[in-house]
Amino acid sequence: MDYAELQARFDTCVTLVGTRISDLGWDPASVLVVSREQLKVTATAIERAPTAPYTMYLSTVIEAAPLAQVAEQFVGGWLKRRDAR
Repeated sequence: MDYAELQARFDTCVTLVGTRISDLGWDPASVLVVSREQLKVTATAIERAPTAPYTMYLSTVIEAAPLAQVAEQFVGGWLKRRDAR
């Protein structure tokens, strides 16, 4: 898989993550920090949500795993930050 294909899969995964965060009642634009060049996404700490940021570098995982599964894993990891308080 070349870098352009990885970026396309990354974009799709970020869209899925954004949709899931939106479904949970948060604005993805105020939660997500995306670095397309690094294939990295961070969910920030926000009020009434997890109090610690959660980051994933997705280059390897988006190459191998189904994107919906990766998106759920990311959101689940971020939500566990709230449960750990």
